[in-house]
Formats: sequence, C-alpha cells, structure tokens
Amino acid sequence: MSVEEEETVLDAIAEEENENDDSEAFSESRPGSKDSKDAVKSSDEQNEGRGAHRRATWNREVSGESGEAEEDDWSESSENASEDASQDEEQKDDPPDLEIIREEPEGLEALRQEYFKKELKKEEEGGEDADGSGLEDSSSESYSDEEGPPEPTEAEAEVQFNEEDRAAAPDDDYEESLKRRTAMLDALEKQRLFRDCTRDFIQSLLDRSTRQCLAPNEALQIKDGGSLYVVETGALRLQVGSERSSMSCSVLGCGGTVNGAGFLRLHSEANAFRPRRISFKPVENPRSTRANGYDVQGYNGRAPYIYSDFRGGIKKEDYSGPDDTRICFFNTCPYACPSKSQFSRGTWLPFTARGGDPGEHPAQAGTSCLPGGGATVLALPPMQKILEMLGKTKSESADLSPSKIGPFRENCESVAFVWRELMSKFVAGVFPGAPVEAIYGMAECGEHITVPKGGNVVSEGEIGEAGDSIVLILDGVTTVLKKVRVVKGVPQMETIGRLRAGAIVGDISLIGGEIPRSATVRAKTDVEAVRFPSRALLFSIARFPGILEGCTERLMDAAECLKERLLTRTEVASSLNLFNGCDLGFVNDVANGGERRLLFAGDTVVMEGSTVGTLFVLEHGKCTVEVSGIGTVADVLQGNCFGERTLLGISDKANATVRVLTPFALVLAIPRQVLQKALDEHPAEQAHFEQLKTSPQEGRIAGSKVRHVELFRPCGFGFLESLNQSVTFCTYLHGQTICVEGDVEPDPRMFVLTGGFIVAEKGGRPLARMSPGATFGELAMLGLSKERPVTIRAVTLCFVMSIPSSIFFKALDQFPEEKVRFEQRSETKGPARVSWPCLRGESSRLLYLLDLYAEKASCKRGDRRLNQYPFNEAAVLVLEGEVSVINDEGEEVAVLTTGACFNERILVGARAKQTEFLMPLTHCEVRILNRETWGKVMAEFPHDLDKVRRTILLYMAERAEQRLGYEPGTVALLKEKTAFFSSVSDSFAKEALRLSETRIVEPDTDIVSNDLWSKGDQVMLEDLYIILQGKATSYNPHVGKRKINPGEAIGEGVFVGASSLYPHSVTTENLCLVQVLKRSVIFEAMRKHSEEDRQLLEQLEREVQPLTLAHLQKRLIQSSAFRDSDPMFVSQLARSPDIVLFAPGHIIMAQGEECVLGKSQFFMVLAGRVRAEGAVGTLFGTISPGQVFGEVGAFGMTKARSATARAWKEGMVCCLRFDGNVITDVLESCPQARDVLSKAWTALESKNAETELKRREWIKECAIPALSQTQILAGCPVDFLHSLAVLLKEQVFEAGSYIQETGEACNQMMIMLQGAARIQSKTGALIGPLNKGAVFNEINALGLFKYCMASVRATTTCRMLVLPDSSLKQVLQSGVAKDEGIAEAFQFLLETRHEQVSRGMPICGLDVSAEIDDVRVRAIALLSERIDLQPGEEWFPMSAEDPAGGAYIGMLVSGSAMVEMGDEGHCVMQLTSGSIFPEDLAAAYGAVARAETYCEAYRIRKMDFQIAVGSNTAPSNNWFWRFKMKEKAVSQKILKRLRSVQGLLDLSIPNSKDTEIKAWKQRRRQSFSDAQEKKLQDDDTKSPQLPLLNATANMDMGTVSSRSAGLLGDIAQKPGLMAYSVLQLPKLPKVREGSGSMMHSRSDTKLSQMSHRSDNSH
Repeated sequence: MSVEEEETVLDAIAEEENENDDSEAFSESRPGSKDSKDAVKSSDEQNEGRGAHRRATWNREVSGESGEAEEDDWSESSENASEDASQDEEQKDDPPDLEIIREEPEGLEALRQEYFKKELKKEEEGGEDADGSGLEDSSSESYSDEEGPPEPTEAEAEVQFNEEDRAAAPDDDYEESLKRRTAMLDALEKQRLFRDCTRDFIQSLLDRSTRQCLAPNEALQIKDGGSLYVVETGALRLQVGSERSSMSCSVLGCGGTVNGAGFLRLHSEANAFRPRRISFKPVENPRSTRANGYDVQGYNGRAPYIYSDFRGGIKKEDYSGPDDTRICFFNTCPYACPSKSQFSRGTWLPFTARGGDPGEHPAQAGTSCLPGGGATVLALPPMQKILEMLGKTKSESADLSPSKIGPFRENCESVAFVWRELMSKFVAGVFPGAPVEAIYGMAECGEHITVPKGGNVVSEGEIGEAGDSIVLILDGVTTVLKKVRVVKGVPQMETIGRLRAGAIVGDISLIGGEIPRSATVRAKTDVEAVRFPSRALLFSIARFPGILEGCTERLMDAAECLKERLLTRTEVASSLNLFNGCDLGFVNDVANGGERRLLFAGDTVVMEGSTVGTLFVLEHGKCTVEVSGIGTVADVLQGNCFGERTLLGISDKANATVRVLTPFALVLAIPRQVLQKALDEHPAEQAHFEQLKTSPQEGRIAGSKVRHVELFRPCGFGFLESLNQSVTFCTYLHGQTICVEGDVEPDPRMFVLTGGFIVAEKGGRPLARMSPGATFGELAMLGLSKERPVTIRAVTLCFVMSIPSSIFFKALDQFPEEKVRFEQRSETKGPARVSWPCLRGESSRLLYLLDLYAEKASCKRGDRRLNQYPFNEAAVLVLEGEVSVINDEGEEVAVLTTGACFNERILVGARAKQTEFLMPLTHCEVRILNRETWGKVMAEFPHDLDKVRRTILLYMAERAEQRLGYEPGTVALLKEKTAFFSSVSDSFAKEALRLSETRIVEPDTDIVSNDLWSKGDQVMLEDLYIILQGKATSYNPHVGKRKINPGEAIGEGVFVGASSLYPHSVTTENLCLVQVLKRSVIFEAMRKHSEEDRQLLEQLEREVQPLTLAHLQKRLIQSSAFRDSDPMFVSQLARSPDIVLFAPGHIIMAQGEECVLGKSQFFMVLAGRVRAEGAVGTLFGTISPGQVFGEVGAFGMTKARSATARAWKEGMVCCLRFDGNVITDVLESCPQARDVLSKAWTALESKNAETELKRREWIKECAIPALSQTQILAGCPVDFLHSLAVLLKEQVFEAGSYIQETGEACNQMMIMLQGAARIQSKTGALIGPLNKGAVFNEINALGLFKYCMASVRATTTCRMLVLPDSSLKQVLQSGVAKDEGIAEAFQFLLETRHEQVSRGMPICGLDVSAEIDDVRVRAIALLSERIDLQPGEEWFPMSAEDPAGGAYIGMLVSGSAMVEMGDEGHCVMQLTSGSIFPEDLAAAYGAVARAETYCEAYRIRKMDFQIAVGSNTAPSNNWFWRFKMKEKAVSQKILKRLRSVQGLLDLSIPNSKDTEIKAWKQRRRQSFSDAQEKKLQDDDTKSPQLPLLNATANMDMGTVSSRSAGLLGDIAQKPGLMAYSVLQLPKLPKVREGSGSMMHSRSDTKLSQMSHRSDNSH
C-alpha cells in the first residue's frame, strides 16, 4: 500500500471515530439463551466422546489391537451430537458451520463477573495489575459486590491510545501497555496479510480495534466476515479435534492471531470442500492417477504402501512392486501411494478458541498468562468495515474491493488464493478434516513460487530445512529424475516419472527425520507451485496439533516402519555418555527396563515441575523446550537425551516442559526405578553415578557411537568427542542411494550403517549386501579415493551416521597423536581382529557385542581348565597360540590355531562335545562364549536369529565336508553322493545347496522314523537326507541293520517322487549333522533355471509316479522275467522295496562283475531307460520301464555278469532295487522259481553272443581304419584306437538331408564311411564335395569350438562315424592313453592351438598385413596344424587325392627349407620365412621340403581355409587378396621349377635303344677322330713345320691327353645322358625367393597326366 493510500485509511478511521457509528457487529456478543447453552453442552459432550475415542484408537494401534466395535459406537454418537448441534445453529441468523461456538456454558457469566471484581480489587490495592495487563477502563467506578460490574458499552470498551489516557494512566501501566502494544505491532508485521504494510497502518487498525475479555474456558466467537483477533494479554487456547488435551490444543500469547479465514470471508467458500463421509478407495494402477498429478514411467503395477509394504526385512522373492529406481518416485512423492485408512468423518474437525485455564502458559517466548487465567483480545475492524470507510473517502467508488488497496489487498488475495488451492488439492490428502482456520494458518506460511522451464523444484540429496519442505504443484508439468551414476563428472539421470497439477512433493510424516530427497523434480514447462518450509509447517502443526487426527494411522505406519530399524535399546543406552565405562551387563539390564514410546505433535514428554525422574532419549523427531513465563527456549534434536538430572537426583523437579514438535517422535524412556534396580544388582556401578552427580555429562548419543566404529576404536576420548560435534544422522528410505558410483564430493564422508540393510552396486549389478554395523566410504574420507567406486543403495529403511572429511582432518589437527596413528595405519596394515569364523558375514554390531560380553582367558601350555566346567560347555575361539583337540582315546584329532573355534555347536542349541577335549600346546589366548552370554547377545537381534543359526550350521557343514575330503562350500559332495544332483548343471547344484537346510540331530534320535518307512503311504514325504557328520543305523526287518557312514544319502527315491515310503528307518548313534533338501523347494527352483535343467526335470516328472507297495508288486508280476512265476513268490520279492536313482550314463552293473547268491542285486526299471551293452560297446537292447535286469546273476545262475547295464544319456533312471538277502529268503521258500528264469536266459545269451561278434568285426574292419586316417589320430597305437572305437557308433543320413548346418551346436568329429556329400558356406555357396574317408569338425571333438562352421548336405545315403568329445576325453583318461603319452600329446596339441589363436598364426606370420583380431585369422589359426622341423628333417606334402582332407596349403612362418626332387635331392626352390608351399603341386611331382634351419610351419586344408574365410567378398585392401596373389605367384613359380627338374630327371631314365645309340656314338666319335687326323695331315703338308716343344711341354700335353683319355673312358662306362659328363648339369643354385611350405611325398606313375592337369589349372 502506498503512503497516500495509508493516509486515506487513517483519515477514514478518524472520521469514523467522530461519527460514533454503531459497531454491534464488532463488539463483544454475550448471548445467553437456553437453546444455545444446550447446543454448547451437546458440542462439549461430542468433543469428549471423540477425544476418548481417539486416545483409545491410538493405544490400540500401538498395541496392535482392533477396535471396530468401539469405532462404530463412537461414530454413531458423534453423528447424533453433530446433528443436534447443527439443528440449534440453524435457529441463528448466521450461516451454518461458520460460527463454531455460539453460546457460553451455564454459570459462566457469574464466573466472569467474579473475575472482573478480583482484577479491579488488585488494581485498587496495588496501583497496577498483578499480571501487568489490566483492563484499561478509564471510566471505571466503584460498585458493590452484589451489583457486579455494569455491562460495558462499545464506547467504554473501545481502546483509544491518546494523550488523555497517557496522562491518566500510571507510569507503570502505561509502560506495560506500550510494551504489549509494541509486541502486537511486531507480531502483526510478521503476518502474511500485513507484509510490506507500514507500521502506521497496522497501528491505526489496533487503535480502532475493540477489546474482548475472555474468562477461563470462555469461547471466542469465530464467524465469517468477522474480525481478526489479536491476543493482547493472557493465554488463548486453540483446540482442534474432539479432545481437550495437550495433544490437540495449543496456547497463544501476546501477538497471536485467530479467525484469519473469517476475516477474509473464506468460511462461506469452505462448504464446497467439506470432507466426504464415503471413504476413498485408492487407485490400484498408478497410471490412472494422472488425474491426481502423478505419472510413473516404466511401472504399471499397484502403487506400494511405502510405510508398510517394506516392513519385516528385505524384499521378498514374490515382490512385484516397482524396482529400486522407480520406488524413488514414491519416496519423493509419498502421497502418490494409497493410504490404507482414509478420513471419512463427513465434516470438519471441531475448532474452538477459549480463554486459557489458570496456569496455562503460552509457548511464545516473552509471554505469560494471567494469574486467574483467561485472556484479553483485540478485534481488528472487519474487512467489510474497512471497505465501507474507504468508500466514504473516495468519491469515485463507494464500495472498494480489497484488490484496490495496494499491498494489503495483494496480500489478502495471495493468502486467499493459496488457501483455495490447499482446500482443493492439499487438505484431503495431507490433513483430512482439518478445519478452515487451520488451513488458513498454513496458507499464510506457504510461499507462492514460479519455477522456469529447466529449473529444479526440488533437488536430489536436499536435507534439513530444504529436504523437509513440502511442495504443491499448482500448474505445469515436471519431470522426476533419479541420478544413477556419474561419468567424468557428469551425472547420468534417469527419468522415473512426471508430476502435474495437484501433485505433492514430500510428506509430513518425514519431517524431522533428516531424510534426503530421493530424486530431483525438474520443471518441464514453467511451473507454478506453493512451497511450505518445514519450519513453517511445524509452526502450523504446533499451533493446531489436532489437525493430525485425520492422518494418525499414516503417522503410525511411518513410526512402526522406523521402529523396526532403530538401534536396540542396549545399544542406545550403551552409546550414551551417561553410561560410558559401565559394565555391559548393567547397561543391558537398564535398557531392557526402558520403554519405547510413540508420541504425536503437541504431546508432552515431560511437564515442568514433574518429579518423575525419567531419562528420555529422543530417537526420532524434534521436541521443544518451554519454560513458563519465558516460552520456547530451545529445540531438542534426535540423538539427544534429557532428564538425566532428575534421574540422578541432582534436581528434584523438571525445570522445563518438553513437547513434541514434529508430527511424531520416538522416545526411549528409562525410569529411575529401573536404574535403581540395576544398581542394586550391580553395586560396583554406584561409584560411577555418585561421581556423575558432581559432574553430569551431556547426553550426546553420537559420541559413543563413533567409539563403536572399528576405525576409531583405538582413538582417544578427546578425539572422539571432537568428531561428535559434527557427525550427522540421516534416514534413507527403501531404494534411495546413499552415494552414487563415480561421484566426486567436495567434502566426502564416511558412513556407518546403524540400522537397516544396504547393497553395494556396480553398473547396476549388486555386489554385496551389508547389515547394521557396516562402514563404507572410509577411503574417501581419508582422502585415498576421489571417486565413489560403487553405488550404495538402501534395500530397507536405513539409519546412517556420516563423518565428513573436513571434520575428521580438523580433529586430527587438534590431536597430533591421532594423526600419527592414522598415518602409521595407512602405511602398514595392523593385525586384523580375530573374529568367530562360524559367524563370518554377520554384522559387526553382533561381533562387537560378543567381544564385549564373552570372557577372555589366558592358558598356559598343558592347562586343563578348558576341559572343566564351565569352559567345556562353552564355545571357544583361539585368539593366539595353538590348542590340540584330543578324543576320549587320547589321540590328537586336530590342532586349532589362531582364528579357529571349537564347540560352536552349542550356539545352535546342541550338546557340547563329550568325546573330545582341548589341551593347549603353547601359551594361548582364548575367548569363551557360553550359552547364557550368547542368549543375552542374541536377545538384541530377534530378527536375525534364524539367519545367524543358518550361518553357524553352514560353517559346521563346510567343516564336515572338509573332513570327508571335499572342498568346503562346493557341490562336489552333493554331486558325487546323489544321482539327481550329479545330473543337473553345476550352477543349479549351487542353487540347491543354498536352498538346503542343515540340521543337528541329537544321539538316539530318528532321522527317518519307523512310521515314515512302514506307513509312508499315509503321509506326504519329500525329504532327501545326507549325513555330513556322525554315525547312524538303518533298520529294515527284512534286511536287518546297516551302518550309515558320513557322506551317505538317504531317501533319493522319495525325493524324486518315485516312492511314498523310505526303504528303512534311520536312527543316530551320536550327534549327527544332516543336510536336508526338500523336493517342493528344489523342484520349484529348478523350473526357473536353465532350459537343460528344466527339460531334465520335466522328463523325470513325466515318467516318475509315486508307487505304493501294492503298485510295485503288481508291476513286478507284469514284467517279462516274472510273468510266469508264482505271484506269491513275486510278492515276497517286493516286500522290502528300495528305490534308487542313477545319473545319465551311469554304469549300474559292469560286465564280468562277480555274481554271488545272497549278495548280488537285480533291478526293475521304473522310469527312464537302461542300455544293455557288451564288452566292445555292443548294444544288446534297451530295458524299458516295467522290465527287470540282472536277475540271472542275482539268483546265482551265472558266475559273472554277461553284460553292462548303463543308464541312458537322455535323462535319469529310476529303478527298484532288490537286495540279495531278500532273494535268498524267497528262494528257500520257492526254489522252483530259478527254472523259469533259466529258460529265458539261455535264448537271450545266444542272441547276445552273435550281436557281440558283429560288433567286433565292425570295430576291426571299419572303425579303427577310419580313425587312423584322421589328422588328429594318425599314428596313435591300435590299442588306443580300439578303446576309442568301442565307444563309437554309426549314424546314417539319407540323400538330401543335412548332416549338419552352420551355427548349430556341435561337439563331435565326423568321418564319412560311405556315401557322398557337399559342404556349403553359411550363405549356401558350394565349397566342395566330400567323399568316402572325408573328415570334418576335428576342432569340435577337441573341444576347441562348439558350433558348426559350415553346412554338410548328403548327396547320397551316407554312413557317418561319429566321435563325440566326451568319448575322446574318456579314452584320454584311460591307462593306455597315459602310458603311451597320448594324453600328454593331446594336451600339448590343445595348448598349441590356443597359442596359435593368440598369435594369429600362420596368417600373421606371412607378409600380408593381417591383424590378430580378425575373426578369419583366428579361425584359420584354430584349424591349422603346426609342423616343427629341425635342420635336415623333411616335410612331406599331402596329395590332393588324400580322402581325409583333399588339397592342403602349407605356410612357413620362420626358418628356411629347400624343395628337393629325386633320389639325389635335386634342388627345386628355396622356401624362406613367410613363404607359401602348395602341397598338392609338390606331392604331384614327388617333391619334399628339407629344413636348412629350424622351421616353424603350418598346414591347413584348402576346404577348411575356405570355410574360415567364408564366401563373402573381402574388401579390396584386405589381407585375403594379398594372400591369394602371393599364393598364385608361388604356385606358378614352383610349378615351372618342378617341370624343369622333372624334365632333367626324365632324361636319365634307361631306354631300349641304348646299345644302338652307344654304337652310333662310337662310330660318330671315331669319325670325328679320323676327320681330325686327316685335317692335321693336310695342314702339315700345306703349312711350315712348327718348332718342336721341349720335354716339359710334351709332358704337360701328355698329361692332358691322358686325362682326356681317362675322361672318355669314364664316359664309355656310363649309360644314356649321364655318359656325357661334360653335359651333366650342376646342381641348381639356391633361389632365395618367398615361397611356401610342404610335407609328405609320393611317386606318381601318372606324372605326365598330372603335369598336363596342372598346366590346365594354371
């Protein structure tokens, strides 16, 4: 409002004063009719009824009781009372529901008159009011007590602060009045309505106001269009709800205001928002809540009840709610979740404003109450009157609306706007049933904000004031974002939802809980919203605490959720400085006597002046400390305690009132009586508390909690107290992230988990789960790690204590000795604390309490105390030294070293070991844990009892496995001792081991009782037992007793569902450790596992049926072996059935096994198939369900088993086993039964012998030759090949069918015995033909590759010999393979192939610029055979006609070799490093490559090469084209050289005309000689005579002649071309050019044809 407008208002007020207008509407009303009194009385009764109901309801909720009947009774009575009150109100002129209290209670007028008499009397006697307020009536006259005070008029009651009053009033009264007036001005200036208004304007309203005096409990008139009341003196009690108690009321002092909603005429608008009586049914699908402003992305299920769905522990397996990221949407907007109970009152909660009772003090600081109670209030002019006054001064408008009077108008409109938005979008969900005046109070504190597009409405991680504020979206759209990780400093945000108009961010239930924001809410468009700061909300709740009545159950749900994760009472008490240094047993006794209380806003924790002597620890929430006459002086934050002075007797009374400020609080109360009782039981603690009386300690709970952290245990008290000042406690809801992977914090913190469970995640994958007591972030706090390595997420509601790095280093600076200690610990890691190995993985809190409680003892060598009570009845942990475990026979069975424990069985309730005792071998330190101490500690962990028990039993089971020779914690024992689990995958076996249960069975106790084996048909049996430790005895009256040793399984037939009874009863001889697996649990998990395991289970369930004894006897009679036998004989055989299970491929009976009557067994197949095989793998037949095998040997008709019985490989086999003892007993009664079996056996034996002979011939003539021609098996001994062939079989493929297809799984090598096929690439292109002897998939048989590289399609009917990798592995493990070194050679072969792949050889050894990572290069490396040549060794090339592989390509990657031909080794061509050697060309000319140096060479079939590179066209710059060009050049060059040398060799071949040729040569030589002599003679006659040579020259010429003659003589002796030695070609020089590799040579009679063919090909 401008200064001119304010002056106008002041002038209007002055003019109004001069006119003395009638102000009845604004003066005090004093109705007194009987009807109105009845209405008030009815209202009071209704209030009392509702208050009692609310108190009873809360008590029932805390105790878990139900009160439906009481609720119905109360609802009915309250409705009747409400109807009566509304009928009375209708008789008035005012609208209904606007004037809350209309009449005074009966007799109130007389009380008020008496009150005025006392006040006037005090004024006459003392010259001033006793309370310093007075009535300020300048025209007061004396009157008699009988007459009473006269009825004041408006003029008499009107307050005018002018000079006459100042002169007439005493100085003290004036000063006190001025002080009150100043206080009211200050208070009104802070009101939202008068913000930015001048002080003169507010003062003018006060000057024009009227005073009303309220007696104690007198109601103030609240109505629409009324005045805004300002408390001047005394106390005004505001009551919301149906109960007059400290919880639903508050007290206002000087400056407090009321009836703001009536002042703005909002009551008339409130009827449109009246609560509905019909309860609201929450929407199940969150997407359908878009009308309410919430839209979750990525989740379409039911919105969770966040305060109840996640109680009781970590998410259950059947959980179907939102994931951990989406749940953060509901954590950010809890009101998007449905509420299990809704407000259905059908009307507003009652609201009254009454004068305070005597002694009722306001909560505001600097205010006080009147000695006799009551209050005086000033009624400001109503809004309508202000408008009327303005209308008289402004000619242009006779009726000014608030919108035309500046800031005051804007403030009024703003508050009214926010009020309307709250009523329409906020109240029903947050404060259901809250009265109009209370909502006006919240509207005043709301901040109307506008957030531009892209701005944050709230930010993830906000905490404290910012994190507790509540935001109501009025208009626009926002996006809810969750930070999932930080990459290079940039947060990666995931959108989890959107918010629209009507959405609420935050929850009043979470105020004061120090809960960071779960997600960021960012404006997608420009957003208009209202923000309610948490302090303002708490102020409104403190002013109207009864508004929480409509959301009580929601608060209780939140409180119960918090209570589950709070510290135990013992931990809370032991962490107080008050109990620092006390015995833990004493602290435990004190804490157990304490009581946890749930209190709501306005509840009084302790009243000023009370003498209860109780210590209170505030575990959650916030409280205020109020001192009478002063008001609120301080706040109590969670983690603090108060009341220790009265507890210790230092003070007799409480010096202040402590009241709950937050919506609810959790308080641990420890009464003085509990402390005294504990002191009586622990008198040694008396001195500690006597000392505290002279130097009381503060009650910080954080200090001792820091001492419990492992990192700070060695630290001094001063250092810890320095940390205490700044440690913070936070609460995290389910799904919230405490820190995010990759985040770099400016002040990194260390965290201590004090309650709940968290999980560490890396890349969204869980790594580890942590329980209370765990610490994390130490490295970040110590400055050793910058980025957070993992994301820490709360999987339940969690309490976390954090220590910032700055505070830690600041404390180190204050305590240099601690800094030295931490520096030393960072350099050298100190010795780890020895903890119980049987409790590994449990919370550090549990281990810490065990260390505190358990007794520590020192023992010398040979000390026998450990064998005496109570040590021999306790668990023992060796802290230092060595202890020997000796049995009752005096033998040492084990030696315990540091960290080992003994007798841990007592921790799970078992008896202590009686047959073993301990003897120290050295000086020892041990920790003794007895049952009593264990029970005391576990009493603090009631929810962890089952988990801890499982951990101990798991440790005992692992120890038992280790004693049996198995690696502890693995599935080796389970897979070896049970057929079922030996058949499943290792991964599922591990899962089954996790689902198993370990039990301790006391001596002489039944594992399988007599009823379970004899009456099993009547009960549902499903358990499989494995004895891990101890001894047991099985008993069956038909079989007798039998010892059961550790490692034996019992009841596998029952487990798989094949039998409804166990074969015998089992009783323990001593304490046994038994592993139990339940069929229902294991089968259910197996159905969710891999496809292979599922198929195995389906096959088993499809064939296995639970059979009773009668069913088994019937199936045995129907079998072919006993079909002709006496039914009585068969029934006696099946009287004691034993059902057993066999894994796929398991040998049930071996051929040649000795048969003894009375010991040998026979079987009947119940499910699956059994193969009857001969000595060389001959298949005699397949035994189907219902048939028997082994009966001939069991009945003693043969001395040895004639065949092997093997379970089929397609699944498990279930059989009924018949024991030899039973057979002997039955034969004694029916000896003729053997004759029937003998006849059938004779015919079957003859047939099997014939089948065996055919199989042996096939192995010798077909299988072994085929195997010997393969590349990987060539050169292996015949014995090895025979062992391998026994395991193989043929497979026939019809013409046109695919033998294999590209990409399908393959683990076998195939050899073509007969037929023809074509091999195709993955695109269908033809690679080449395959004929008899062809081999492919060698690397699959070696286990180097698991899939087919090419497709093979039969062009004719093909017989294929199949070599699976399993058969090859089986034979390689045999004695033959090991003795001959074959197993070692194959292992070397596998290692070589892996090395080739890693090096990219041979392609990367050629100069073709190939890369190792090229898939084709790696495939060629996998298919290539390596050849190592020493100098002088020969490489024999393979011919293209080789049936097993066809043409080969050789490659020399290092060294040099010479290609030679002929017996004399004529040089053809030199191969150097990087050369290609076309083996087919070299083999065609019979050439070999001889190593000149060490050579590393490779060869690969051309067909395999084409498969590896594929048929796709390679890029122009690819290595493939360079390889092809090099190969072509080398092939042309070597072919030319091969032809030349071959031509030379052809000349030396003998000819049939050699004699004539020799004669012709002789004649020709003679002719040459004669012609030469004749020419010499002619020359002598024509030329002069040359001089004669000397003797020396003649000698030289003679020598030459003789040499020539000798040479000619040699020529005459040599045939053919070699006779001409002068024409003999020397050896060709070594050509050093790049070329290839080679091996294997043969002479070919068709050399000319091959040469011609080669010419055509090139």
